[in-house]
Amino acid sequence: MPEALPNATIGNRLLGMSAWLHYALGNTISQILSVFNFHLQFVLTPGGLVQRWHRLAEILPSWYEEIGEEIILSGVRYADETGGRSNGLLGGLWCFTTPAATLFAIERSRASPVVLKFLTEQFAGVLVSDFWAAYNLLVCAKQKCLVHLRRDWERVERYKDTSGDWARFAKKLRRLIRDAIRLRKRWDERAPAP
Repeated sequence: MPEALPNATIGNRLLGMSAWLHYALGNTISQILSVFNFHLQFVLTPGGLVQRWHRLAEILPSWYEEIGEEIILSGVRYADETGGRSNGLLGGLWCFTTPAATLFAIERSRASPVVLKFLTEQFAGVLVSDFWAAYNLLVCAKQKCLVHLRRDWERVERYKDTSGDWARFAKKLRRLIRDAIRLRKRWDERAPAP
């Protein structure tokens, strides 16, 4: 079977799905086996499944590192994070992505050292992110997420004193962003060169 690890009793897709069901969705091994054994009509044991996951764990780190290198070398990188709990402990889920690759990381912190772990302090290219302060230490071209920018200026208009120069500034900013979106749509719609 070409799409399976050597000496494996199940294919890579089924192996990946079983790991996702267990580690991402929290299904128990017995739940996974009851579904798989019924649909596959052969007996997959708990030990056999765990043994496959251990082999998968030996292979995946090198792929993970390759994805990280691809993201570092990309001209445009997107980064985002969210706080949450893992096994009852506070931490963060980080996402670093490009048009071709995505890397997720669960870390104990949402602070800037995590950013430096995945992105070098100085790199060529553009980092697209929200306004989270952890990204500020990077020396690079930065672009803020349009959705976050819009949300922030709506919050300013709703809850802050908008007298003075704010109204003129907000009007110019809206026009600039509308023009940029229009220009991007035209760019996307243009015919490819022969």
